[in-house]
Amino acid sequence: SDFTPDSKQLLLYSTAGGSYSQIFIANADGSNWQRISSVRAIEVEAKVNPKASTNLVFVSGRGGPPQIYRMNIDGADIVRLTTGEGEAVNPSWHPDGTKIAFAWTRGFEPGNYNIFIMDVATRGVTQLTHGMGRNENPVWASDGLHIVFSSKRGGRNQIFTMLADGTQQKQLTTQGNNEKPVWGNASNF
Repeated sequence: SDFTPDSKQLLLYSTAGGSYSQIFIANADGSNWQRISSVRAIEVEAKVNPKASTNLVFVSGRGGPPQIYRMNIDGADIVRLTTGEGEAVNPSWHPDGTKIAFAWTRGFEPGNYNIFIMDVATRGVTQLTHGMGRNENPVWASDGLHIVFSSKRGGRNQIFTMLADGTQQKQLTTQGNNEKPVWGNASNF
């Protein structure tokens, strides 16, 4: 789930409308539920653009394997952003609203994800991780310069950070199984 930039509405995915997870929008207090996706496929991971709250990115299986799409918050103007190759998941908006980071299996064995960045306007992509285990769940720091992500480079998932050009990768956790990083309010690295 994800809040709109003004924190007044919440995007979430639910099977309330049938057997497939679909995207809904509701007021932050849980009132006024509205379904904004309606296809016979799983639709999840809706993320609102932090600079343009009328559009969002999400993951859909409407064309086969999961891919990243963009649409207006009312469900109109749906465009697939990724090429249809492999599986593309976990979109995360850059704070300036022009780029997303995401995990993609393009060019790799199914399930072996790497982290990519896409300029949403041009759809140009840059690969940041390269075959170092399963790399997923990228999240931008508020400074727009760092990305935190999970990676299974050993026997378990651990949390790593890197600069947005893929350099200075640093492991942050060593114990347990850590998969879903979230930045706090601090900006010190």
